[in-house]
Amino acid sequence: MVRVVVIVLLVLVGVAYAFSPNYPMETFTLDLDEPPSERWNHILGRYNASVPYILKYFESEFTDLEKTLVNRVLGHLRKIIGEEFSEEIKGIAKYWNVDVGVILGMNLMYEFRKLLGDHHFNITPNGTDHSVHPPGIFGCTSVIAQDPKGRVFHGRILDWNLPNELRNSSFMLDYVSNGSVIFTGISGLVGSIGIPTGISKRGFSLSLNERSLGGDMIEDSIDALLLGGAEVVLFARQVLTHAKSYNEALDMLSKHYLAAPVYYILAGSKPNEGAVITRDRNILVNLWQLNVSTSAPDSWYLLETNYDHWKSPVPYDNRRMYGVKYLKQLGQNVGASMAGLLDVLFTWPLRNQFTMEVILMNPKAYIVQAFQVFNVTTQSPFYVH
Repeated sequence: MVRVVVIVLLVLVGVAYAFSPNYPMETFTLDLDEPPSERWNHILGRYNASVPYILKYFESEFTDLEKTLVNRVLGHLRKIIGEEFSEEIKGIAKYWNVDVGVILGMNLMYEFRKLLGDHHFNITPNGTDHSVHPPGIFGCTSVIAQDPKGRVFHGRILDWNLPNELRNSSFMLDYVSNGSVIFTGISGLVGSIGIPTGISKRGFSLSLNERSLGGDMIEDSIDALLLGGAEVVLFARQVLTHAKSYNEALDMLSKHYLAAPVYYILAGSKPNEGAVITRDRNILVNLWQLNVSTSAPDSWYLLETNYDHWKSPVPYDNRRMYGVKYLKQLGQNVGASMAGLLDVLFTWPLRNQFTMEVILMNPKAYIVQAFQVFNVTTQSPFYVH
């Protein structure tokens, strides 16, 4: 079994916030040998109270056009996501007695750009609003860092402006087949069967960050799904399930036809096994790989937010600058560690008003630390029940 530490952090490094001490992330087992339509039932029952809020979220956040697009996909569900995932989604809908379209919509959150909202990282720790309202995106930060002994560590933040009532509905899952754990995944929201973050027993860890190129992303992504493109979060789960090594995972993530652009961040168990894979739907745009060298003092880490690493971020969202600054301040000896990455990721603006998960992984040792972040200061703009 994976060695897991699940903690709720009480104080940030550098910036103090008030967090609830009572919301640890639960860990479950998902047996892949059970029928797909039934394998989630023991988890779903623990979250029955979330169902009304999921329905409310779907009704309030999805436009009529988007619901129509969901129904387009629903008519070709088995063809688009395969029999196994199709049966899982139908089984979840049946257990909760809700429309299959609602559960499908939850599993197309990435394509529908529902994973952040219209207010992007613009509230400072003292409550100042920068008054910038860019389009909603999947706001994430992923970092890979190698220590002087060649050990690779992987950290990630998942930001999502979920309503308060759904902020405690993520959990960890040990995926089991033939009685053995294959990988551990961290969910984004109960009812979603894809895995945005995970660590494999076969020596690699994986996270994904949203990549937006403008245009009509939603309709283009749905069209791509109908043409055979893989849903990006479900595909991450497929890679964690089937890839036998870091190199095989790298190959799969670089070549497979996808429904939407994305950054896949991959770490391995050997020195210099780390990569940021910048993807368009049908091509690999860029492969940025860890290449630690004593002659290049900043080569021990890779940091990806939501912008192509060879371009400047937008002025209102320069998390990259802060993350690089914090890493340099700590240096390789401290920063390239679970504790070092924790310090970096829990510092503003990497940790911000939308942060709901912070995850640290060590692929070689198969260790994952998962943090749920809740603010209980009702006067704060960061307040979450």
